[in-house]
Amino acid sequence: MLTSQVTYTDQGAARIFDQLRRLAELVVVVGVVGPRGQAVHPESDLSVATIALFNEFGTSTAPERSFLRSAVTEGRDDIARTYQQQVTLVVAGRRDALQALDACGRQAALLVRRKLDRAPEWAVPLSLITIKRKGSTIPLRDTDTMRKAIGWSVREGDENGASLAGGYAV
Repeated sequence: MLTSQVTYTDQGAARIFDQLRRLAELVVVVGVVGPRGQAVHPESDLSVATIALFNEFGTSTAPERSFLRSAVTEGRDDIARTYQQQVTLVVAGRRDALQALDACGRQAALLVRRKLDRAPEWAVPLSLITIKRKGSTIPLRDTDTMRKAIGWSVREGDENGASLAGGYAV
């Protein structure tokens, strides 16, 4: 009677599948985030994130000036390409899931900041009253506080999960 024995040697597949599973457990949040977003704006009683929200969606007295949603929409191909490159690096063992999503978040935050920096080219112009109050014609730019609060956070589970990595666009 012949018997055969099969020996299995894992050459990295378990690590790859573990990291791919980890990618599915994490989320990337991009916007006006973290302590800088939660801080009170120097020219208001509101948080920097609330000021950003009013600018992003508009109010009853101010027009919408979407710098966040529009930047992500316009940059979705770049973001997808970065994600694909990072997943390739995860599979190759050169990055882990957290590092990959951190790189994606950084790239998306930079796109948002660049969009904000170009506001004079695309944003609804300021009213004469606002120009007089600010002393400037540049939309979305008073103290640079909102701009400096644009960042990303890689979080556990969902957008309310614990932040594992992140930073601010520079």
